[in-house]
Amino acid sequence: MAAIFKREFKNYFTSVIGYVFFTLFMIFYGVFFYVSIVGGEKSGVISSGMSNFFGFIYFVLVLLIPVLTMRLFSEERKQKTDQLLLTSPVGLGEIVIGKFLSAFAIYSIAVGTTAFFAVVIAAYGKLDFVQYIGMVIGILLIGAALIAIGEFISALTESQVVAAFATFGAIILTFVPVFLSSIVSSSLLKTLLGLISLHSRYTDFTSGIFDLGNILFYLSFTAVFLFLTVRVTERRRWS
Repeated sequence: MAAIFKREFKNYFTSVIGYVFFTLFMIFYGVFFYVSIVGGEKSGVISSGMSNFFGFIYFVLVLLIPVLTMRLFSEERKQKTDQLLLTSPVGLGEIVIGKFLSAFAIYSIAVGTTAFFAVVIAAYGKLDFVQYIGMVIGILLIGAALIAIGEFISALTESQVVAAFATFGAIILTFVPVFLSSIVSSSLLKTLLGLISLHSRYTDFTSGIFDLGNILFYLSFTAVFLFLTVRVTERRRWS
C-alpha cells in the first residue's frame, strides 16, 4: 500500500493535476482571505470573518475534489496499465486505499494551509480554537467521503473528463437532502434528511461540537464507497 501511495502522490506532481488543484485553490483562498480580513477590519472584529472564510473554503474544496479523483483509475484504464496493476501481488484493498490516501493527502495539505488564516486571527483578533479545529476536522471528514465517491466513479470509466463531471454531479446530488429539508414541513422528514445528509452534519463541527455519531457516519460512508471500488476493480481483474 505504501508503494501505491508514493506512486500516486508523486503522479500528482509529474502531471498537471496537482498543480491545477493547488493553483485554483490558492486563487480562491487568496480572494476569500482578503475579503474576510477586509470585512473583519471594517467591522472591527477580524475573527468575525472566520466562519464565512471556512464556508467559502469548504465549498471550494468540495468542488475541486473531481480534479483530484478523476485520474485515480481512469488514467490506468485509458493507458491499459490497469491489468498490470490488478495482476500484481498487491491486494485490491491496498491498491484502492493507497490511491485514496494519495488524493486525501493532497486535499489535507490544502486544508492545512488554512492554519495561516487562524494565525492571523490569533495575532490581530480573537481565535476560537475549538471552532477552528472543528471546522478543519469537519472539512477533512467530508472531504474523505467525497474523495471515496470520486475514486469509485473513476473506477467505472476510462475517461478522466467523464469521471470528473460524474463526480461533480454526484457531489451536487449530496446537497439534495439539504435542499429538501429546507422546503419540507414535516419535522420527521427534516430529521431523516438531516441524518442522511453529508453537509448538514458538517454544521455541528463548525460550532465546535464533536459528535461521535457524525464522525462514525463520515467514516462509514467513506468505507462503503472504498468497498464498492474494491468490488468494481475485482470484477475487472477477473473479466
